Order: sequence, then C-alpha cells, then structure tokens
Amino acid sequence: MRYYFEDIKRLAAETLQNLVRLSHSSNRGIDPIQELQNFSFKAICAFMVGSNAKQRQKLEQLYLTFHTYSVGFEASFMPGWISFFMGGAIKKGLSARGKIADVVLKMIAERRCSENFSSQKDAMLFFLESRDERGEPMSDDEIVTMFLIMLLAGFDTASKQLTIMFYQLTGSVVADDFELLTEEVSRPDILDSDRTVCSVPSLEAFVKESMRVFAVAPFVPRLMANDFIINGTKVKAGTMLWPNRETCRFLASGPDDFRLSNFLGPDSFEKLYSGEYSPFGSGDRMCLGMQLAKLEMKIMIASLLRDYRITRTTSGKITHFPVCAVNARYQFSEKMEG
Repeated sequence: MRYYFEDIKRLAAETLQNLVRLSHSSNRGIDPIQELQNFSFKAICAFMVGSNAKQRQKLEQLYLTFHTYSVGFEASFMPGWISFFMGGAIKKGLSARGKIADVVLKMIAERRCSENFSSQKDAMLFFLESRDERGEPMSDDEIVTMFLIMLLAGFDTASKQLTIMFYQLTGSVVADDFELLTEEVSRPDILDSDRTVCSVPSLEAFVKESMRVFAVAPFVPRLMANDFIINGTKVKAGTMLWPNRETCRFLASGPDDFRLSNFLGPDSFEKLYSGEYSPFGSGDRMCLGMQLAKLEMKIMIASLLRDYRITRTTSGKITHFPVCAVNARYQFSEKMEG
C-alpha cells in the first residue's frame, strides 16, 4: 500500500477541496457522488499503473468512457423494463469496454518491452508476474479482464460506500463514538503513512460498522464449478448462487444501530461471527482490491474529520433498488473558516 498511499492522500485532499468549493456555490447543499466517483477512479488508476506516469495519465483520460461502460454493465443486471428506458446503455457500455481494452492491451505491450519492467511496482507488475498452479502466466486478455473487473468493482463500491459513510457520519453515529473517532484521527502523525492511518482502532471500527449496517454489494454471485451439497441440498455444477451477505447484520443486537463497539474489544462482532461477516468475500475469491478500498475510505474519512466540517442539509435516505444510492445533500467547509 505504501506505493500508492501518497497519491490517494493527495486525491482525497483535492476531492474535499472541490466539495468545499461546490458547497460555496450552492445554498441547498450538494450531492458528493460525482466527486467521490472521480476520486475512486483515480485511486484505482494509481493502484493499477501508478508507477508509470504516462500510462496512468492515459488511464485517467478514460474516465468518461469507463463511466459509460459502468452504466451499461449495471443496466445488464436490471429488469428489462428498466434497462429499456436507459437509451441503449448496454450497447454503449460494450462499445466503451472495447475502447478501454484496446488501451490496456497497448499498456501491457509497453510494459513487456520496458527495460525497467520489474521496478514498476503496481498491479500491472503483479498481473504480469503472476503464475497459475502449472506455472503459466496470465494471457493479455486475462490481464485486461482483471483490469476491467477491478476498475468496475472498485469504482462503484468504494465511491458509494463513502457516500453511505457521509450519511452515517451526519446522523447515525452517536455523540460518544463521533468524539472518539474525531479524537483518534486528530493525531499529528495519522496521515504520515498507510501504517499510521490503518492503526487507528476507531477508524477501522467505523469502516467495518458502516459495511455491516449497509453493504453496497449485499449479494456476491458465485458460479459452481462442481456439484456441491449445502445443508443437505445438492447444487449442480453450473448453478449461479447469490449469497446474501446483508443478513449477517441481524446477528448484532440492535442490527440497525450504528455502534463502534461492535468492532472494538475482545467480543467484537467480527470475532464472534467471522464466518458470516465478509464484506469483501473470503478465501481464494476474496476481493483483490480490499486493501485499496479500505485505504481509500480511511484516508478520506480521516482527512474529512481532521480538517473539514460536513452538514447534511436534507433528511435523505439510502436505497438498494434499482441501484444502491444515497439521496441526500450536504454542505462542506474547512474548519479554519469558523
């Protein structure tokens, strides 16, 4: 994480400054989702090809193209009567995917020919050096697919979880927890490195409790490669399973109450229900971008609480259907503004 920590810290500061600027020009408050999506996209670009400034710039320039792909991908999971009214989003998304794939294929070719290939520490190097159980490397098409999956999953989930965290900070977190969180992130060295920002107990608890109370991606589809028996029921190979991760929140006492204590101390929710609580999945199929996503969230929330004020200007609500969204508006200001 240390390779892209400074980039994400800079991006978080730029995002918060933009939110303050936009707040100054709006009396009704603003919806932060577009700024957070841009933040998340650029953070993933830093993670993917951050050690190569030229490639990173090329990837960042694909933001609008990628957004088209993201909308089209989302539309493909919606009921037909909804996607019908989205102006051919699926077709546009497939076209956008092709454009992104072409750029990434060129990046792969450039890296393979680079003299300082192994010194460029980022996800691209990881994919190029990866080997399967037979010792075979990933094909270029497989690397492109991994890029698209990480861009798609990370862009949408991290930015939307951050909008949920903003919502929770301005209404769900009780005063004592808010005071503890603010006090711990105010340490002078908190944003010195990935190690310091990840060592704050209350910040770690806040991120985990946010995902327990409301998971952006409550379902994690899994295609069964082999026949499998679950609780006496045989599930055939080729079956698509949709485990519902959100049900684990009901294992907590007062499942809708936001409490940092659920993830602090020896009897934390995570230790009691380690098998049920898995916001990033588990095992061999665990989310590859887990550490990146958590770092994005921690840096953004720590930066916000240290140097800025956030006020919700509408009551708002969080919805899962037809897509996960937070319908709320906010005002942002710097603490030095008084």
